[in-house]
Amino acid sequence: MSSRDLHAPQAVLTYWQRQLRIMDWDLDLEVVPADVLCGAAGRCETWPGVRRDRIRVASAETMAPEKRPLHSDQEVTIVHELLHVLIPGDEDGGSSSVGQEQAVEAIAQALVRARRGEER
Repeated sequence: MSSRDLHAPQAVLTYWQRQLRIMDWDLDLEVVPADVLCGAAGRCETWPGVRRDRIRVASAETMAPEKRPLHSDQEVTIVHELLHVLIPGDEDGGSSSVGQEQAVEAIAQALVRARRGEER
């Protein structure tokens, strides 16, 4: 992925889909106003039986200023949501526990930092 593609959400999705080896999944990505996600940076709906996932990420421009520093990196959000394909929720209704969410977020951030050549 070239540096000019870093902010193209579909290019980010395609890159990470390949890196995570989930090319056999049908993935939809939609950038939506932040209020659609009720304060979350991203959400996904997964249908593992048919290998389909719908990811929605909040547009950074529409996030409340206090949320932007923490949640405005769309690449991290996209990787986080893609990791839910590999690490499905185990709570009632398939939702993730707090511990799972924290682990998925840490992994997503580490993967993106490694790709960018950044150290913590």
